[in-house]
Amino acid sequence: MTAALEATIWDMKGIAFSIDAGEKSAKAIDFSITQEIVSHVLQIFLPQEIPPYTILNVNFPEFPPHGKPVYRVTRQGDRIYRDELIRRVDPFGRPYYWFGGLPPNSDFEPGTDCGELSRGFVSITPIDLDLTAHDQLSKLENWNWN
Repeated sequence: MTAALEATIWDMKGIAFSIDAGEKSAKAIDFSITQEIVSHVLQIFLPQEIPPYTILNVNFPEFPPHGKPVYRVTRQGDRIYRDELIRRVDPFGRPYYWFGGLPPNSDFEPGTDCGELSRGFVSITPIDLDLTAHDQLSKLENWNWN
């Protein structure tokens, strides 16, 4: 995602691909479907015009359960991170910190990237760099700022 975001900042098309393979190591992941999905998405994506500062986030299952990849345009779902900062001590008695914790939980709501991915679909989510909560602007303007 970071590389795709950087691309759009530099006025290039940005797209991120992720395979959902759980907690497997890269050596244990079956990447056989990857080329088909990436090629298909790029053939559609590259000739299209997209707004500045917008990227696509594409997530797909390791083994599409529908026999072939089925694509869904989605909105961003919620991921609940359960990160933990763990204090440890090195062999010389100096403390260091390990960032860990349990894997994040995701919502399974229909129409979200997490939900559609959990049902075995390829999710395609447009992501915009403008994180402004536009629906809150008029409300905040009514607060007594001055």
